[in-house]
Amino acid sequence: MKIDEIFNAKFSAADAESQLKKVLHQWWYNNSHAGLALSRSDLYEIVLARDRSRDLLDRLFTRILEEAEVRRDNFSTFSSWKFVSLGEDCFSRSLTTRWGFKKSAGLGEKSRPFDLAVHPPGALKTLIDEDFSGYLDSENLEFSERANHCFNRKYGIGFNHETGADYAKDDFKKLKEVYSRRVSTFKGDLLDTARTCFVLHLENPGEKKWADAERLIDTLLEKSASVDPVVMCISTFRFGEKVDATARFGFERKGVYFIEKSYPFPKYVWHVSNRTEEGKEFEKSVAADVANLLVAHSDNLV
Repeated sequence: MKIDEIFNAKFSAADAESQLKKVLHQWWYNNSHAGLALSRSDLYEIVLARDRSRDLLDRLFTRILEEAEVRRDNFSTFSSWKFVSLGEDCFSRSLTTRWGFKKSAGLGEKSRPFDLAVHPPGALKTLIDEDFSGYLDSENLEFSERANHCFNRKYGIGFNHETGADYAKDDFKKLKEVYSRRVSTFKGDLLDTARTCFVLHLENPGEKKWADAERLIDTLLEKSASVDPVVMCISTFRFGEKVDATARFGFERKGVYFIEKSYPFPKYVWHVSNRTEEGKEFEKSVAADVANLLVAHSDNLV
């Protein structure tokens, strides 16, 4: 796939101009028809709006361009790698797609079972070891009206991106169809000899979660047919908390790398807060660590 033959159908300069003209026309209308700018205060507000709008547009497009440039660089540099998200939530899939490691669905990338759901590390290991036994068994599934999605109570899994009661109808038929395809794709990943980077996110890991993650990583390294399997373990901690990795000290394996960071501000929620400047910088720093570790890994093989 040639990178300069990929086009973003959701954005163009012409569309941006057209949308902006509508907003600008409304501002003009509010000062010339619906309302009439007349006083010194009105004139001041017009000048202030102009200056603030210039600054806002400049900052917005600077950010969009920066993200696109990093994405393009990573997409080119790591085109020979396959990136497989392991959860435990959607952060690992979102991060690798947004910052250019993993192809998007629009480029033909198929979803895996751990991309868009919540899976505790212990459940991940058991499912992989036992060939996903019980994963989609009806007796383990239930629909929560309050959460508006299905759960696998046996493994503590939440299928939080498949929202709506339709996924529970006819003995969870729709949920089973979607996740059967995703499980099949993941099993194919384990059999693939291509260079593969498994990306695991651990949120606020303690001793038990670390122990489960270590067992999971050993299982992956054992079962993956990749000629060069890598596990990128990203641990995130609450804002202000000291990063504590003592629970995993001594766990050293070839091809296993650790990234540990605290969230950039209180009440940080990655899929919302990444729209802020601080959230963007946080994600960018994690992505930079992933890129640097993979480059160093490749250099060490030469």
